[in-house]
Amino acid sequence: MAAVEADSASVAHHRKVLRQQLLRGQERLHFTGESKTRRDQIWKNIAAWKSPVTVHIIVANHRYMAEARAQCVTGVTKLAAALATSLVVIERDAGREISDRKAPSDRRALTEGLHDTGISWDIREPRTEPMLWVADAAAWLWTHPDAAWRARVTPLVGQIIRL
Repeated sequence: MAAVEADSASVAHHRKVLRQQLLRGQERLHFTGESKTRRDQIWKNIAAWKSPVTVHIIVANHRYMAEARAQCVTGVTKLAAALATSLVVIERDAGREISDRKAPSDRRALTEGLHDTGISWDIREPRTEPMLWVADAAAWLWTHPDAAWRARVTPLVGQIIRL
């Protein structure tokens, strides 16, 4: 999972710039669905922001998706507390809205992880929060088997947290 840290004073500008990169009919940027040329251009634009973002990579040690996601969301809450951030937003995953025996729901993980920190949190659809597109792009770049793609995101990587 990738977590994006951004200066709150720059977020509105970043959102505007990201929305301007949408093609006709697109609701969001999603690296999986973009061409190589578009991926390259989108990331170059993000990397060139005057007020850059910091990307934190959270790596789970579970091979099952539900457990891995729950572990990563918990990792994001610990990172947010350590950074003393004001808001955590994660992408909605309909499959993680209900806890099961193996993993807490996203909502429960956020509530428990951010309890007593004063940090607000929200779960949003990706089409409604452009900053989630940056996290998606960073995760795609980081996990791509071609080292040249990972090299594009590396200059913005702050912490790599292995859980």
